[in-house]
Amino acid sequence: MAIKTNDFQHIEARPFAPNLGADIYGVDLSKPVPDDQFAEIRQAFLDYQVLFFKQQSEIPPDLHVTFGKRFGPLHAHPAAPTMDGHPEIFEIHATKDSKIANGEFWHSDVSCD
Repeated sequence: MAIKTNDFQHIEARPFAPNLGADIYGVDLSKPVPDDQFAEIRQAFLDYQVLFFKQQSEIPPDLHVTFGKRFGPLHAHPAAPTMDGHPEIFEIHATKDSKIANGEFWHSDVSCD
């Protein structure tokens, strides 16, 4: 796969590695994403397959779900701890008092449930 050029007007996509991924700049996911900007995000996803959204503040759960649904239906894991009111958000977190840090020794993005 050749590295794509950044022909976008509403976002900046910087290739992360030669064959996969891009860092995305110029997007504020804490606010609704305009259609023209989302069209470029979708194209960047098709071009790079993995996107890292840089320089983000905390994303409100409702906007996180809304953004995700723009790519297609979301999956709610049947046995995972989810966020109250947002079953599509699988909560993974640990505190200094946690006995187990989820993903510490083994990690899955739940692609096989």
